[in-house]
Amino acid sequence: MRVRQSTLNDADKCLRSMQYSIESNVYHAGSVRAVGTGYHYGLEFAYDNMQRHGGFPDIDVIVSEAQDDFDRTASMVPSHESELTKEAGTFAWDKNAPDFETAHSMIDVMLRAYFGDPEAPWPIGSQYEVLDTELGFALPLWGEQHTRNGSIDLVLQDADGWIIGEDHKTASKKWNFNKHHARKNGQAVWYTQALKEMFPGAAGYRFVFDIMTYKGVFERREVHMTDEHFVAVDAKAMQVVAMYEGMRAGGMDMPANPSSMLCSPLYCDHWDICPYGAALDVQ
Repeated sequence: MRVRQSTLNDADKCLRSMQYSIESNVYHAGSVRAVGTGYHYGLEFAYDNMQRHGGFPDIDVIVSEAQDDFDRTASMVPSHESELTKEAGTFAWDKNAPDFETAHSMIDVMLRAYFGDPEAPWPIGSQYEVLDTELGFALPLWGEQHTRNGSIDLVLQDADGWIIGEDHKTASKKWNFNKHHARKNGQAVWYTQALKEMFPGAAGYRFVFDIMTYKGVFERREVHMTDEHFVAVDAKAMQVVAMYEGMRAGGMDMPANPSSMLCSPLYCDHWDICPYGAALDVQ
């Protein structure tokens, strides 16, 4: 089984969604979700150019590339390698991004805020080196039976030899003070374990979330982790896998959570086929 950080997140929000994510190859998109994807692509494009050519492109070029990425998503045309093996589904416009003009404006505001903030772009050169963007991994998990999978938005190395993983986040408002903590958010732990395996022998490992609100307010939060966090996240992964394999081997579907605010065509790729999704959304 390919276990991703999103697999564990799906288990928290809705086990049926997790089941479909494992077994289905259809992807859907909502406009706000696609705005976040476009913003991500803008940063990926910028740091990839920094790695390859030694400088960031002009901000107008970065914004244009990100907006084009949004347009591809809105047209349900796969624009990322991870989507190439997936079947296009449906696209839904969210009230917060009801049209192309609004979505393009949101992307423009966030990217210009990021590159206009002296604390946001990493000072590449003598202080930091870009090692990779969108670094995908598939590593052995508990022997050869399962794999630890994921994709890290940005990987850097500082002048002291520390490896830094970063995940780009977009949000409607500033995160709660503890939303990034390893106790509540296993993503940093999952990715940092992967960094340790992919870059063994480094001086150390750090992980940060770069959070940008739709109104252009930026914040960087570092996640502090202990050995106990790594043990707990891997144990949770093992428990989720055992639960999934046990129920599916018995011919049973995983239970759903239709009360979740994420049980929506804007956030769930499986709304159309789930008996607790569109099927129940009737008057």
